[in-house]
Amino acid sequence: MALDETARLEALRALGVMDTAPEARFDRITALASDLFDAPIALVSLVDDHRQWFKSRVGLEACSTDRSLAFCAHALEMGPDAVMVVEDATLDPRFATNPLVTQAPDIRFYMGATLTTAHGLNLGTLCIIDTKPRPTPSERDQRRLRQLAQVVVDELVLGQVARQVAEKQTLLRMAETMSGVGHWRLDLASGKVDWSDAVYAIHGVLREEFDPNLGEALQFYPPEDREAVERHIAEAIASRTGFRFQLRLRRPDGEIRHITSKAVCELGALDEPVALFGLFQDVTEHQTRLDGARKSEALYRLLADNAADVITLFDAEGGGLYASPALERLLGYAAGEAEGMSAADFLHPDDQQSVGAAFFALARGQAEATVQHRSRHKLGQYIWVETNLRSIRSETSREAAVLGVSRDIRERKALEAEALVARDQAREQAQRALLAEDIAGVGYWRVDLATNDLFLSPKMYEIYG
Repeated sequence: MALDETARLEALRALGVMDTAPEARFDRITALASDLFDAPIALVSLVDDHRQWFKSRVGLEACSTDRSLAFCAHALEMGPDAVMVVEDATLDPRFATNPLVTQAPDIRFYMGATLTTAHGLNLGTLCIIDTKPRPTPSERDQRRLRQLAQVVVDELVLGQVARQVAEKQTLLRMAETMSGVGHWRLDLASGKVDWSDAVYAIHGVLREEFDPNLGEALQFYPPEDREAVERHIAEAIASRTGFRFQLRLRRPDGEIRHITSKAVCELGALDEPVALFGLFQDVTEHQTRLDGARKSEALYRLLADNAADVITLFDAEGGGLYASPALERLLGYAAGEAEGMSAADFLHPDDQQSVGAAFFALARGQAEATVQHRSRHKLGQYIWVETNLRSIRSETSREAAVLGVSRDIRERKALEAEALVARDQAREQAQRALLAEDIAGVGYWRVDLATNDLFLSPKMYEIYG
């Protein structure tokens, strides 16, 4: 198939007209052609790859024929905006044996004007047919048929545009239903407001019961927000730009909804503002979650700011994101002084490996880890702390963070050191006692009066044999 035929068929398919129901606008044209040329048959004929199909017909019962029988198929080859005339089909070698000539409808005369697109593609013809031979019509009559053919093409294109608009409107309604975003238009001359179905739903009213103008639409807002809407509209008109705002809206049932609206200014032929066109969305649930998050954040920050332990937040690599005010009590760093410092910046060199291992374990999926380490005070000395590390992940980010809670364990470490010293001293005293027994040959014993348990030193066991 030639490239131009491929393009022609694609153009025909794009019109979406084949096999559609009869339409009065096309029937009026064929009736006019039949009357204007006093012809018993008039057709709007479209040719695809295997048939000719009649979008409109006068004086013919059949709705299609095989392409090989179509006079119209020969007219397609004549080029754009052509008129093909057959005075007597019985004398034309192309059609003399055609069943449409030798049998009903007994075609003799044919005149067809090509239906040519703006790109020069012939889709079919507007044709008139007679069962009696006729001489070739005048140039004026041919021009008339050509003009009617162009009206047919215009109607085909209008139908295509109307269908595309309808499809887009359907998609728009589906998108509005799924997203909850509606659209509106305010005519500045009349004050008339047009709402989409989604906007009616957000306002809590029915299209059948409410036909708003600007004044009525403003009544949905509380007085203080109403003034803001009026101000935004006035500024958008004055600047020929638009606006965007988030305000409250009160439905007829008294429910308050949070809405956001965005608009652009539509300009007329003289560059004057003629309308505002915009989008409208109910963001109540989003605002409720945002308010809840803010309250939670304020509460958590209050707890963190007043906690005795130091609360820190690091990224997965140990970079500092937050440190509570308790850091100043522990390490001497005031609010903001530790900003940008990583966990490693505070660590004693000998403890960096153990803390790094804890971060690595969290990165590999471990839920939490506890590590004791020395942290450097602002004045230079090191302080023993115990830090519990926990891996966390926010709902809005896939990046993991590490929450740390650190407490001062210097007193615990001092007690542990004292216990070690006491233990060592006890061991040393016991060893001395045993040595004294060996030297003196004297043993010792002890009776627990509460339990009557008897304790004998090793020497006593030796004495008793």
